This record gives sequence, structure tokens and C-alpha cells, in this order.
Amino acid sequence: MLRNCSFLFLLTFLFACGNDNSKPKDLLALSNDTVYVNIDKRDTLFVCNFEKIKDLDEEVRIPLSDLVDKIDFVRLETTEESYLGKWPGFNVTKKYLGARENRATYKLFDRKGKFIKEFGAVGKGPGEYTTLSADKIDDETGDVFLLPWNRKELLRYGKDGKLKNPIPLKYGTVKGSFDIKGDEVSVVTIAFRPENVMAQTFTTSGDSINAMRAGHVATTHGYFSNSLFSFGNTPGVIDFHAWWFHPIRNDSLYHYLPHENRFKPVFTLTFKEKPMIHTYMELPHHFLFSVSTSKQVGKNSFSTVPLGVYMVDKRDLSVKKIKLFNDFFGDADLYPFFCFKNGKFVKNIPAVTLIDDVTKMLEENKKMSKKQRSFLEKFVAETNEDDNPILLIGNLKR
Repeated sequence: MLRNCSFLFLLTFLFACGNDNSKPKDLLALSNDTVYVNIDKRDTLFVCNFEKIKDLDEEVRIPLSDLVDKIDFVRLETTEESYLGKWPGFNVTKKYLGARENRATYKLFDRKGKFIKEFGAVGKGPGEYTTLSADKIDDETGDVFLLPWNRKELLRYGKDGKLKNPIPLKYGTVKGSFDIKGDEVSVVTIAFRPENVMAQTFTTSGDSINAMRAGHVATTHGYFSNSLFSFGNTPGVIDFHAWWFHPIRNDSLYHYLPHENRFKPVFTLTFKEKPMIHTYMELPHHFLFSVSTSKQVGKNSFSTVPLGVYMVDKRDLSVKKIKLFNDFFGDADLYPFFCFKNGKFVKNIPAVTLIDDVTKMLEENKKMSKKQRSFLEKFVAETNEDDNPILLIGNLKR
């Protein structure tokens, strides 16, 4: 049931945990045959031996409050112009909420959920796009940057929605990610051949600073089920890993260091036999990874069978199989990947789903106070099934 349900739909959930004041430990001394570190003059690489943990059955339940300081509840304004589908992706900054969907215009809201503007149009003309790989919002100017698929330009719009001069890219991108620091732009993209450029850095006027070829990180040519994941939870770097579905390969989680023009490996798995499908994510104090197997379901079709989600603690090298749950909201189970991005927890819940969940709470929780019940009944009464998604937003603990 809901923990402290009187706080459920307040604009700010007032859950906070103490800071971790433990001193850094000697990682080399803590290294073991399950998790160990390789340290050289430049890098520290965390390595987890999956053979040692593959038979773990018990899942340790991890509350979201261990990772996130508090939760804000945001109801997005619903109008004909601002209407979103059920599962848009969100970019959350201090001032803005950006919503990205396939074959739909990019939409900007303020942090209270008030709709501001949509940007560009779906198409192939100037300032238009069909699919977006990534987006950034400049909190100071309100400018919006959009990276379309298969284009050699980064689109830039003012807060008023008008297209500014696009930033030219020397090399095209597919399934990419990018970062902007001052007048420098860094882009990482999936690459289909070792000789293809996978990372590039250039000025906002389009002058090239450096570029890096994919090498061993290149994916199978033309196989679009492979992808590149970048979650951006490490300040100041583009973190990424190539997600391999066909053929399944082992690789590392990297940081792209543009001024050193290299990929810095920070975490990897080892497998005794052939690699399994895996996904990596870095958090401030942990690495998360999921492992799955591939199952053929048709003559030319495959699906994945998940084995579990695992957490490695950077501070003591402990590893556990986990089940994350949202103790801010009814202890609901959470799949961590794609909930944590750019240093934030963002969970969007379709209005119809939230109405059903709250209605069930009202029916089952007989100990709820009159004040709590009145608040939730009012919430349900004011929410329509076709409203825009409801957002739960929090900052990762540092």
C-alpha cells in the first residue's frame, strides 16, 4: 500500500535521506573475484564477473528513496496543441520539461507543466524532422536543440519556436547523443563500420575540433536493432554503450572525452562462455546492468528473456540482484533503465493508469484519513482519462 499517502500528490514529496559521509575506500584492496578494478595512469575500469552472480535467485528490494532525494508531482497542461501520446520521452531541466515523440513535434513546458510552445514540424524540409535522437534545452536562453536521425545538422530554435541557424555537422548521425558546453558541441552516434566516425566535436559555427572513428565499437552494418544508449547521469561527459542484439557482443560502458579524443572505459562485464544481451547504466554511486538471453520466436524473429537487474556499488564493490520499487508512490515496482536520465528520475504515468491506481487505493485503504481521502477523490474528479501524462520527477543523490 501507499507509504505516507498524505504526501502522494503534493507538489513536492518531502522525503530526504542523510548524506553518505563514509570515506573513500581502497578499491584495489576491495577487489575480489566477483568485482574488481583495473587502474592505470589515466583510468579506473570496474569489472564484474557475471559467472559469479548468474545463479543469484533472491532479489534485494531497493527503495527509490535510496537513490533519489525527493519527488515532485507535475500535471502537464492538456490542450489540442500540447497533447501527447501515452509514452513520450522527457528531458527535464531546472526550468523546463521537453517532450519528444516519434513523428510528432517537440513540445516545451515549464517546470510546473504549463505548455509553452511546439518546435518545428514533421517532415523533411528546413527545420523539420521525422525522428529525433536527442534534445537539449538551454535554461538561460530557452533555446531548444534537436538532433534528428540521418541529418548533418543540429537544429536550434529560440524559445519563441522560431528556427535559428542550424549547427552543421561534418558527419551524419543515427541514434546519437550530444552535449553542449559553451560554444562547443560533442556528438556520439552509432556507427556501422570501424572506419566510420562515431564521435565528433565542433564549434557552434560548425568548425571541426576533432573526430574519432568507431573501431571495435562499430555495430553490424545496416542492422538497426542494435543501438546506442546514453543516459547522461555523469556530469560533464557523454556516457554511452553500444547495445548489441545481433550479433550479441560484449563491450564496455564508456565516457567520451572530446579533448583527449578517446573513449574511456569505466565498466564492463565478463562472461565465461558466449556473451549475453546486456544494458549498462551509471549512477553517481553505482553501476546498474541488466542481462537477458535471446529466444527465437519465429523464422526470422527473436525476443529477449530477462534474467535480472544487478547493482554494483562503486564504494565497496558489492554486487546484488535487485528489484527497484517506488516507495514514494505505493511501492510500485520500477524498471530502472530509462527512468534515470541527465541526473534525474523521471517517470511519466498515463492519466488513465493513474486514475485506476488511485481509485484502487481509495477502495482498499480503509485506514486513510478524511483529509487524504478528500484530496485523492478531488484529484480523480479533476483528472480525465485523456489528459496528458502525469510526471514524477526527482534528482539523483550525489
